[in-house]
Amino acid sequence: METNTYREVHQRHLCQGLVCQLENGKNTDTTISVQGETFHCHRVVLSAVSSFFNAMYSSGMKESVDGMVTLHNVTPSTFHDVLHFMYNGTVDINDENVVDFLRTASIFQITTLLHICEKFLLDILSLKNVLEVWRLASAYSCPTLREYAWDFIVDNFSDLSRRDEFQDITKDELLSMINDDNLNVVNEESVCDATLTWIRFEQSRVNHLLEIFHNLRFPLMRTTYINSLLESNALLTENKECKEYLQQMTKTATKSTIDPQAVKERNEPVLVMVDGRRQDVICFSLQRKKCFSLAKFPYFADGKASCTYNGDIYVCGGTTGMVADRLVKFESKRNRWEECSSMLNGRCYHELVATSECLYSLGGFSMDTALSSIEEYNTAAGSWGKVGDLVVAVGGMSAAVLHDTIYIFGGKRNRVERKTPIFQSFNTKTRTSSGLENLPINICWSQALTIDDSIYVISPDGNVIKYCSESHPSIVSVIKDLDCQYFRIIGHNRKIIILQVGDLKNYDELRVFDPKYNNYCVARERLPRSLCDSDWLKVVINRQHLKYEYLSHSSHR
Repeated sequence: METNTYREVHQRHLCQGLVCQLENGKNTDTTISVQGETFHCHRVVLSAVSSFFNAMYSSGMKESVDGMVTLHNVTPSTFHDVLHFMYNGTVDINDENVVDFLRTASIFQITTLLHICEKFLLDILSLKNVLEVWRLASAYSCPTLREYAWDFIVDNFSDLSRRDEFQDITKDELLSMINDDNLNVVNEESVCDATLTWIRFEQSRVNHLLEIFHNLRFPLMRTTYINSLLESNALLTENKECKEYLQQMTKTATKSTIDPQAVKERNEPVLVMVDGRRQDVICFSLQRKKCFSLAKFPYFADGKASCTYNGDIYVCGGTTGMVADRLVKFESKRNRWEECSSMLNGRCYHELVATSECLYSLGGFSMDTALSSIEEYNTAAGSWGKVGDLVVAVGGMSAAVLHDTIYIFGGKRNRVERKTPIFQSFNTKTRTSSGLENLPINICWSQALTIDDSIYVISPDGNVIKYCSESHPSIVSVIKDLDCQYFRIIGHNRKIIILQVGDLKNYDELRVFDPKYNNYCVARERLPRSLCDSDWLKVVINRQHLKYEYLSHSSHR
């Protein structure tokens, strides 16, 4: 029996023993009173799982001395279920009880239960409930859930603004939405229409009209639209201040008079293709379904590695000796490439990943030799340093970050060797490497991506491997008609977009894999043709940089 299996068996037996102690009232040393109902528990268990109870029992307060604790703001039935979760780690969450569990987990600072509630709410997120979920996440300090819900709101603003739920938002919530630079709208006129509908819904909201107008981006609207508001909108008939403000806006509502510092264009999420062999950088707007040209890549190279960090794109290395140690950064806000400090060792067909603090360049090849070295790039200091070595030197692998640990999947020990099942990791905090159990299949030239608390690895033959810290890597699906050596994957709305590169036939196909249901669909979009080593990455670009639409595919034939 493997060590991990023994550990799982031991943990299961431990939980069963603790539950037995709880249910039989054995060796208890604290009593919890909830609305007159008492629960006899064990301090060590409650303290181990809940920061709230750990602080209480360590504080020297009355409760820590006599063991009597009275709880408020929770029902006996909810506390019963939460208590059993603290002992055995299982809980039955549904639409009706998730809010109670979320509130209780937040009050008692039970991180694991909070994450389970967050995951449940993320899975059921929809136009109908997103506003409620966002408010819950804000109230109970769930930053990940709050961020996802807010992104859902700004991504789907147009559809959301037509729903009844939108009419119940507060003025401050409305202002937060219309001031978000990432608001997904066709034009600024549609934002104005949505706000006017919200104002008409309740008579008292007319008092907020001028304040809201000052937060709309009228200089980006058509003059004819603003004139139509002045001529026919009943809300403005007797509002002298608003009429005067709109009349002033008509003087600046032309592109030639817009001050970009005073009025910011909206941002757009785009898929960026970095083609080092041709230096072309083309992006595909997920909103407008169009391609645009961006600043050219500064050098020629294949076999490079890339990642995103803080909204910018980093690219390093390549097969050409002159650029093998090079690192460049694409500043999304400025649409320009910037030279960064060179790596300590030149490499190609390696991996570049980002954590919350640094970039890491791992493995790859130098000529035909696989490298084991791991280099860390400190973005604040702008410098590289060696921080460790892989257990097995490989190139042509994939890598992704989960909880400050980088996991490396497959690869080859040299340029001519076949693919391998090697699975290894590097902890960025302790700076230690580990060799893990083998993957279920041999893989090379795969792609890896983290979604929520799991990593998904897609191989060129379409196998989808899932890995999370609680289980072994396993094949969860097969994308039957993928079967291509060169492809890239991107995370978008908790799904995986698969783009084929170097394919003259299927370059305009997007395969979208849904990890929640382990299925996929195929969509055709007007994508540019790419070469085998083209990288695709998702960033947010300001609309002022999306001026030059890319129309022709002739140069990619």
